[in-house]
Amino acid sequence: MNTKQKFENFLKSLKGKGQTTLIESIEAGFRVCFESALEGHGTAEDEIIKGYVDAMFWTEEETLNDKDLSDLAPETINKIISEVKMFYNKTHELINQTPDEYTDEYGYTQVGHDFWLTRNGHGAGFWDRGLGELGDKLTSISKQFGESNLYEGDDGKLYLG
Repeated sequence: MNTKQKFENFLKSLKGKGQTTLIESIEAGFRVCFESALEGHGTAEDEIIKGYVDAMFWTEEETLNDKDLSDLAPETINKIISEVKMFYNKTHELINQTPDEYTDEYGYTQVGHDFWLTRNGHGAGFWDRGLGELGDKLTSISKQFGESNLYEGDDGKLYLG
């Protein structure tokens, strides 16, 4: 089943459902978008979300006790989507200025990865990619979002704080 068919099935599943099922359906929809990005067929924002979530789980893996994407709380998913969209809206013109020699190796997935790393002060990010002033501008915008850390709530779901 291709991504379009998965999404159409997801939309059909929303009809006539109660709140709990709706939340589960939204989570399933997020996973479809994430899978789409993994397949390389997503939008720029989907690709950035994929890189962001990959970096998030990678940097927090020691404290997550084998948690994965399915353990994200609905509000965490909403926050990820919202923050990536805000970041992309502020930076898409800068991102599209990436020099040609970086285009193949520095795609949207890497942008998402660097957004997570940079905003949280990890030892890598936009500032160390050899992008010069462009990297400095992306770093500055990332820092405006403040630090964000993934943690497990009392309900076993993962939250950003």
